[in-house]
Amino acid sequence: MKQFWSIIFLAACISSCAQKALNISKNGKESLYRFELPGTMLVKTVLLREDGSFEYKSLDDKTTLYASGRWIQKADTLVLSNEINKKDFPATVSTKPTLKSDSLKINWVRSSTNDILEDAVIHFNNDTIKSCMPAFDECKFSGQTVFSLKVVFPQGESKWVKLEPISSGEINITVPLAIEMNKYIFDENFKFVVTKNSIYEISKDSLTGKVKKIEFKLYE
Repeated sequence: MKQFWSIIFLAACISSCAQKALNISKNGKESLYRFELPGTMLVKTVLLREDGSFEYKSLDDKTTLYASGRWIQKADTLVLSNEINKKDFPATVSTKPTLKSDSLKINWVRSSTNDILEDAVIHFNNDTIKSCMPAFDECKFSGQTVFSLKVVFPQGESKWVKLEPISSGEINITVPLAIEMNKYIFDENFKFVVTKNSIYEISKDSLTGKVKKIEFKLYE
């Protein structure tokens, strides 16, 4: 409860002199907000577009992490809703039945750029225990009918996808991600307090539980 009121008090302090309207400055269509951690290579940016979409990036000397989705402002609070949910990865499934064989194969799971997603694990028929990995050629069956499946990764998983029951032929799965999975940020959403020329990301430290803020300044 104490931490809750700390967040409310912090938001009130930041927003007391705030301009509620976001500064969409670049040709009236988008704005870039930027944070740099002094003494390091860490840079974070938030790009807000007038159409309600956003891009969030966290960059250092080793990697770039990325999130995108939709933003909405309520009073002085800005919420970025991530389009990729840990419990609802997008997965597109197609089947190719055949009468020439009694064997069934789930092919390698691929991204929208046709890259093989090697760490994909397949659960099927609403069974969270039975699984196989297509990358290890484990998903070959004989006399097995599949009517649903779920794709699981270390970072998250899809929902159960219902299929027309299939016992022979091939199953193809595509996870339509625009970039490599290990470069996505899978937080459900990001919250900020809006001021005239800055937005403050409000979060809780995962180790200490303390409320922390990061100022992203309008970058022009």
